Amino acid sequence: MVSILPHEANYGYVCALSHTLMPHGEYDEANKGKCRYCGFLSKHARSATGLPSPRFYEVEHSERLNVPAIFYHTAGYGLRAETEPMCFLGKINLAYTAEQKGVDKLSEAINADRKCDGWYPYMPGLSPIDHYQDRQMRDYERKMEDERIAREASYRRQDRMFVIAALILAAGQILAAVIVSYRESSADQLLRRLFGQ
Repeated sequence: MVSILPHEANYGYVCALSHTLMPHGEYDEANKGKCRYCGFLSKHARSATGLPSPRFYEVEHSERLNVPAIFYHTAGYGLRAETEPMCFLGKINLAYTAEQKGVDKLSEAINADRKCDGWYPYMPGLSPIDHYQDRQMRDYERKMEDERIAREASYRRQDRMFVIAALILAAGQILAAVIVSYRESSADQLLRRLFGQ
């Protein structure tokens, strides 16, 4: 399905909607583990001339589909830098693949299902550094939630132990009261026999 968006009709842009739209961080299981849908797929500037640091850039939707576009980044004010593709986590050497095997093999590597353990959903507008920080924050929140659940479970176990201890103590007091009342009865009987009362 190919359509021309109304605001793009005057400029002659054609958008292949069925092939280019990517969801915002939500992917089906078949796409998890592929570099194309990972937030850590990045472009790294080869030269530092006039560019702000750090020089890791987002690989945008169009660049994920048109792999040769990964090899440059245009910053504001017309600054353009040569870039190389890379995995921000270093799980695969995409620059080596591009240099040694060519753009076609790079495209295959980006679209291959590697079942990567470092995979994190690509969210448009976030740089690889932003994706990394988002992942760290979510991991931290998950860890805090796990610790909270473990703490609550520990409190519940302690509460049960206190209840059991209280029941044992109460049973002991009842037993002691029965023994004491039995002893009083025996003592009363003895006194009656001795003194005749």
